[in-house]
Amino acid sequence: GAFPEKLCLTGSKFSPEDLLSWVKRTTDGYPNVEVESFKDSFNNGMTLSALIHAMDPSAIDFDSLSPENAQDNVNRALNIAEKKFGIPRLVDADALAAGNASEEDIIAYNAQFFQKFLDDSGLFAASRTNGVHGSKAAETGLLNWAKKVTEGYDGVEVNNFTDSFNDGLAFSAIVNSIDPNMLDFAALNPENTKENVENVLSIAEQKLGVPRLVSAEDLINGKADERDVIAYNAKLFSKYMDEVELNNDSKYAPADLLNWLKKMTEGYDNVSVDNFKDSFSDGMALSALIHAMDPSVIDFDSLNPAEKKLNLSNALSLAEQKFGIPKFSDADALLNGTAEEADVIAYTSNFLDKFIAEAGKYGIAGSKTRDSDSYAPENDLLKWAKKITAPYDNVDVTSFKHSFADGLAFSAIIDAIKPGSIDFASLDPADGKDNLLAAFDVAEKVLGVPKLLNADDVLDSECDDREIMNYTSKLFQKYLDEMDTQKSPFTEADLLEWTQRTTADYDNVNVKNFKDSFQDGLALAALVHAMDPSAIDFESLSGDNAQDNVATALAAAERKFGIPKSLDAAAVANGSASEQDVIAYTGNLFKKYLDEAGKFGKFGTSAENNLDRAAQNQVTDDAERQRLLDELEERKRKLLAELDALQKDLENEINLRKKMAEEINFLKEQAAAADELRSVLESKVNLLQSLVEGSNNTVNELSEQQHKLSSELDQQKKRGEELGAGISELETERNNLLTDAEEKARRLRDLEERRKRLMDELAELQRRVQDEMNRRKEQAAEIARLKTVIENMTKKQIVQSQARVGLDTLKKNLEDHLEDLYRWRDLHEIDMDEKVEEFDLSKVISDCSDKSFEQQLEYLDGRLQEENKNLARIIKLKDDKEYLDDVVVKAGWLVMKGHKEWKKRWFRLAGNRFSFYEDDTSEEVAGSIQLDQGCDVVRHKAIKEDENSAKKVWPLKVTVGDRKLFVRAATKKERHSWFAAISAKIAHLNYSKHCEETGERPDTRLVGVLNAASAPHLDISNRPLTAGVVASLVKGLPGRDELETINLQNTSLTNEQFTTISEVLEKLGNIKSINLSNNKIDSSVAARFVASIKPESITDINLCCNDLGDEFVNVFAPVLATCTNLNSLNLCGCGISAAGAATFAEALAGSEVVLQDLCLCENKLGDAGVAALSPLFGKKTFKKVLLSKNCIGDTGAESLAESLKASSVEEVDLSNNEITGKGAVALKSLMESNDNLHTMNLSSNAVVSDEASAALLAPTGLKISSLTFSR
Repeated sequence: GAFPEKLCLTGSKFSPEDLLSWVKRTTDGYPNVEVESFKDSFNNGMTLSALIHAMDPSAIDFDSLSPENAQDNVNRALNIAEKKFGIPRLVDADALAAGNASEEDIIAYNAQFFQKFLDDSGLFAASRTNGVHGSKAAETGLLNWAKKVTEGYDGVEVNNFTDSFNDGLAFSAIVNSIDPNMLDFAALNPENTKENVENVLSIAEQKLGVPRLVSAEDLINGKADERDVIAYNAKLFSKYMDEVELNNDSKYAPADLLNWLKKMTEGYDNVSVDNFKDSFSDGMALSALIHAMDPSVIDFDSLNPAEKKLNLSNALSLAEQKFGIPKFSDADALLNGTAEEADVIAYTSNFLDKFIAEAGKYGIAGSKTRDSDSYAPENDLLKWAKKITAPYDNVDVTSFKHSFADGLAFSAIIDAIKPGSIDFASLDPADGKDNLLAAFDVAEKVLGVPKLLNADDVLDSECDDREIMNYTSKLFQKYLDEMDTQKSPFTEADLLEWTQRTTADYDNVNVKNFKDSFQDGLALAALVHAMDPSAIDFESLSGDNAQDNVATALAAAERKFGIPKSLDAAAVANGSASEQDVIAYTGNLFKKYLDEAGKFGKFGTSAENNLDRAAQNQVTDDAERQRLLDELEERKRKLLAELDALQKDLENEINLRKKMAEEINFLKEQAAAADELRSVLESKVNLLQSLVEGSNNTVNELSEQQHKLSSELDQQKKRGEELGAGISELETERNNLLTDAEEKARRLRDLEERRKRLMDELAELQRRVQDEMNRRKEQAAEIARLKTVIENMTKKQIVQSQARVGLDTLKKNLEDHLEDLYRWRDLHEIDMDEKVEEFDLSKVISDCSDKSFEQQLEYLDGRLQEENKNLARIIKLKDDKEYLDDVVVKAGWLVMKGHKEWKKRWFRLAGNRFSFYEDDTSEEVAGSIQLDQGCDVVRHKAIKEDENSAKKVWPLKVTVGDRKLFVRAATKKERHSWFAAISAKIAHLNYSKHCEETGERPDTRLVGVLNAASAPHLDISNRPLTAGVVASLVKGLPGRDELETINLQNTSLTNEQFTTISEVLEKLGNIKSINLSNNKIDSSVAARFVASIKPESITDINLCCNDLGDEFVNVFAPVLATCTNLNSLNLCGCGISAAGAATFAEALAGSEVVLQDLCLCENKLGDAGVAALSPLFGKKTFKKVLLSKNCIGDTGAESLAESLKASSVEEVDLSNNEITGKGAVALKSLMESNDNLHTMNLSSNAVVSDEASAALLAPTGLKISSLTFSR
């Protein structure tokens, strides 16, 4: 009854009260379990069962236990504990159930559980148990905390848990940081190691209540178990948490906390923790942190980063529910990025508190890193499952996530373990749920494997892949129980290969065989170290100590994994051990490796361990080692930052391209509307242009006249100057020569008259110049007025273009509405509500006559909404009328299940009811189902009519809430017709109800298809696809095998909507034509699209104007090559480049596809793309090849001309490319030589009138239908 020595559970080192406290915490929350003492709380076996379930939920089905079955519970728990955990029976089952067991025995037995908990919990190996990097483990956080709180204490340097605490100074520093009054650190003498250790352990026990989990003597001598030191530090940390205030900055530096948060959320999509200010606003970082600590709490992959508020609210609630962390005080501030940084730091520090305080309980999802390790145990388990199911049809095991959904893989494994236990040949892959339920039943009854999985979760791929892996592991154990470990499927060679792979990176280990390679003990030690690095110190081993190495490895394997020492260490070391014994022992290791799939990390060959060993070999100084690790971490952080930046750039580029595409489409629509006004505006512009030209001519004439007048004025000025000079000369002459007074007076009068005449001429010239300047000002004002008129007319043109677009949309809605009213014209005899006003077109026109354009649109939109409501009421009245008229959609005999037996009854589907009668003449309804009350109908697998008959019957299940009606049809065809009629009626009723509740305008085309007895065509194009329409298609299309044509053009179809609809299309086998053009789907739906079409029946595919790209072509091309009846393919405007064209051509080159019409317009093919397609044009009998707007130049044109010389092509469109005269001449020569080719479109190319293109104007036997010269 003594406690295990390693636990130090004797005397004052660890009291039974602490052990009882651990049992209480572990079993808290389990029903019928109340732990009060060791004496009475374990008698009914429920507490022991709860302990087992808490440590491994798959080990025992706790919910099926009852306290009344005490004896059975105790026996079962003791057996499971011994087999599952290797815990010996230290108590007698009968005595324990009767309450007579010794309390010391019960305590000792519980101590074994605690020992197992310490060994397997992440407290000492979180990186191992969760399969992640050690830097994220809880003990790493604990070590960082110890470093932080002891920083600044003289003589204290915490680097690890191995030897940093041996002198007692580190523990003393921690105690002093908790309460400086407890221990005077400055008074300690570093040389008094023993005194320091004893002193601090006593103070911690007496004043803090921390038990002595570590021996003082072992600590001083450097022999203390590292795990005991970690456990003791965890206790001190808990006390530290109790003493230090929550928001005390001395606990964690913000930089340390931020670094821990970054490491925890590393590898999660859309998560980048850069600071406390705004990194947590969208809820993704908090969700990633919660998922890292416990992946079962939240489904991180299902989160949408755009739904920030929902993500944040959900994360805060889950943190409170799962970890007890109070919600953030102001969630709105956190969402908006306005929360105080100190508050965010305080809140996130709660997660680190919880992570360290419960070291090992919360880890990080192994799936984030284990998928990259091809030698992880889950991959070996997957390899076994794939190998054992290889001979079975329709079974392809590639992953735990998706390969088991249809139940065939589980059924194959069970049949392989117990041949004949399950009839695998009779299973139908389509009946996934039935297959799963049958497999789980057989596994439980025949193999004794409990039902650990939910069939619905597995079927819907919502089950965690680790749960599937756990269940598969149970099947593997049963397989090993049935067959020898070394037998097929894992032969001796397989076991040797696994051993070689596992030990490949270990120094001085070279496994060649089982005879000689294990003598020095290093191979065995490497295997143990690879499964659990904490089990053995491999680096300290030397090949010279062979026997010691073997003994150490055997002891570690027995202690850690419960593998008995079946080998003799001396015999193995001297090479006398039996090879079969070595194989058997290695097989036990391998069995444990697979049994604990996902528990033991493959650190022996991991990149991190290689780096660690390399660093330890080359760097002896701890500081240098830490520096290298920091450099690696910094490099990793930078690479991740660069990757995030590239990802953001890529997303920005994609968004920019989408916006540009939308802008281009709008401009195209605007240009098309502008064409109608262009002819009118051109005439007005020409008139204005002529007026402007006339004004310019007048201005030019006036300018010439002004220049002429200016020159005349200059001449007159010169003449005036000459006259002035003459006057002066005359005056001089007069003074000199004339003395007579009369003569002087006469001459003066002549001169004065002459002067006046000259002045009058000068004034006239000035007046004429002023008039001309005024005239020019008037003309300039007229020109400005005409420019204003032109600008106003241009603005009116834009407004009219927009108005026409709006009117076209309104016109289309009105036309659809009139068409709908026409479809329901037969309801004129139904009395409508007197308040409903009939639609009067003349009144509408009258009401619109005195309104502005904007008011007219608003008025018409209101009237249209009223008519939509009337239409919904009409459809409802139509259904009511059919119900009142008792219109029978379908009637016939079916066999229904009664209380005890199956009875034949006459069934009728009329109105919204599915009714049955005693016989076909009875008028009294024996029972009915209301189909508009959340009804559903499901087809079941065919079964035999009775045990002695080979005749099959075909079942249907109709459900309304919890009520179920089971019926059978005599033939599969009859069952199918009932299923199609009922599902279509349910879809119609649900759609009508949806439109009535949401006010959505019903689509009468969809209603018509749902009500039709046969509907070969489905056309709901040019109207946005709503959630109600999608739900109706999903519910109403199954069973419509006659459907041949599907047109979802221009419906704003999204990836999510198509994915939902494609699951129905995949089951329809006669679809010939599908049109998904002008929608919002991209390459992510490629796999779903190819699954939706049937290569043997598809004839026409139109995917134009979707953002598909080369990625879509890569997936689509191999399937396209099998579509032998395909006539036309339209991939216009899908973003396909030359690479995509090469993939397309390569797939079709050797196929038997006869493709007549190929449209690849508005892509990015270029000359390289045409060159890639050219061999295909030479082999296939195309009729139309449309390649406009593809940046094709002369090289591409010449290549195309060469490949089409002997083809049957009739029409080629190369408009809007970059072809010049050289390429055009080559294409003209092609048309002259190929009589089949009747149309070649080269419009809007760079064909110029030069010598190279002169031959174009002299065609031989050709007609130039359109020729436009432009610059």
